Amino acid sequence: MSREPQRCTLCGASEPEVHLCKSHIIPEFAYGGLYDSSHKFVELQTGSPQRQVRRPTGLYQRKFLCDSCEGRLSVHEQYADELLYGRPRCPIRPQLIEGDLWFHGIDYPHFKLFLLSVLWRAGACSVPEFSEVSLGPHQENLRRLVSSETPGMWSDYPCLIVHCPNLTNLVGRNFVIPPGSSRSGEGHRTYCFAFGGLFWDFFVSGHTARSNFSKYFLREEGRFAVLRTDKPWRRFRPPAIESSPAL
Repeated sequence: MSREPQRCTLCGASEPEVHLCKSHIIPEFAYGGLYDSSHKFVELQTGSPQRQVRRPTGLYQRKFLCDSCEGRLSVHEQYADELLYGRPRCPIRPQLIEGDLWFHGIDYPHFKLFLLSVLWRAGACSVPEFSEVSLGPHQENLRRLVSSETPGMWSDYPCLIVHCPNLTNLVGRNFVIPPGSSRSGEGHRTYCFAFGGLFWDFFVSGHTARSNFSKYFLREEGRFAVLRTDKPWRRFRPPAIESSPAL
């Protein structure tokens, strides 16, 4: 009895016509400071801060995407990395306005597709750490948007990006926490990720345009803001570790 050929989760192409590769769910740039000297990923168990588990790399799934889809998504990841972490090729510098970091002149399709791809991958994968991301009918809609490289409107699955300076002063940008699900006081289903020194709160509902946070969301004209706050954010409990300097 022959096995059903494995397919790319994004475009649906199957082996052996395409090569399916190992794909990170959280972007690779988030793991830079979490590798040890042997390039193994150090996973910190927040329930037991003294325990560490070493993985060969970060949170990934084998045979998840074909090489072509992996390459297309990596372009958007590279743009996000350069934009947020000041790589030399990105001329955009944020402005501090009333305590928040405002970005202007953003390539909307590039950055929005990066955001959509993170949420889509978390919901589509079978990695246990992402089991709380259950997107229902939104999963297929996200797949279509990402596969066709259609960023959609600003109110389609917006992401609130949050920086907590006191936390990053304590542990730096080197933490990756699997996402949790919650429902906001406004009735939105949200999925909160923590990586790269930031919190990424994805809104999945039909009335995101009316959110009190909507002014921070990425807009088609190429602007968004990083909310800066030192109030506890969602369900995150920082691990008791020493880390690299803050952002």
